[in-house]
Amino acid sequence: MASSPKAPDPYKTASAQQGAESAAAQSSAIINNPNEYNTYGQVNYDIAGWEQVTGVNGKPMLVPRYNRRVTLTPAEQKIADLDQNTRTNMGTTASQVSSTLPAYFAKSVDKSGWSPWAQGREFEEATDRPAIEAALMARQTEAAGRQSAAEDVQLANRGLTPGSSQYGSVDDARRRAMTDAQQQAYLASGQEARANYGTAQSHWEFLNALRQAQEQSSYAERNQKLNEINALMSGSQVNLPQFAAFSRQGVNAAPIGQYIMDNYAQKSANANAFNQGLFGVIGAGLGAGGYAMGGRK
Repeated sequence: MASSPKAPDPYKTASAQQGAESAAAQSSAIINNPNEYNTYGQVNYDIAGWEQVTGVNGKPMLVPRYNRRVTLTPAEQKIADLDQNTRTNMGTTASQVSSTLPAYFAKSVDKSGWSPWAQGREFEEATDRPAIEAALMARQTEAAGRQSAAEDVQLANRGLTPGSSQYGSVDDARRRAMTDAQQQAYLASGQEARANYGTAQSHWEFLNALRQAQEQSSYAERNQKLNEINALMSGSQVNLPQFAAFSRQGVNAAPIGQYIMDNYAQKSANANAFNQGLFGVIGAGLGAGGYAMGGRK
């Protein structure tokens, strides 16, 4: 009668699987990472050495450490050297210039050359309608006064003096003319005030735009050095040729827990089978013994 095979050691099984997966991962790494050659250069892989790790059975095992070597063509290497020299010069210049920043920014922005902001007084003066009307009437009153004086001389030469009816007619005409002049001055003052408002507004907007432009120019000039340093710093960053990325190969952990449970289940099954066989033999023996005793009777 053949005996049941002994259940395998789960740790040996897990160790064997781990070794197989490690070998498969190493093979995959070699297969999936071919050496690359193109017009820019080449990428080669080799094993730098072996690193020791602890296996699932507690014993040390070795895994490879790979090298990845990038070699540029002579032409590309020359360009890379020039690029590195340029970025080194830019970084050095940025460092040297940046050392002057504390003293540079310690100085305040010079505002002495800035134009003043327009405060709106131009509007008040240019649109003061009563003042404009008074100015117009002042010229009119002066002209009317000279004319009235000349007329009074002529009337006196003709014997017409103030208080006479004919002189009163002339005086009424003067007052009507002055009233008409006041109305014309009032209307003209409105037109001139509106025209002056537009002119003053354009001038005010021009002055404020000039002041704003002066501020922007001053601060832009102040920040120019900082912008140049930032440009030098961004231009001095490291640039690397682009090649295909390394294809990483994962190594799955051996399912030692599953192996232990499978080993336990197998041993339990073997024990049950043994016990069933043993009980069968004992039962058969007891049956045979009873038959023999009955036969003696």
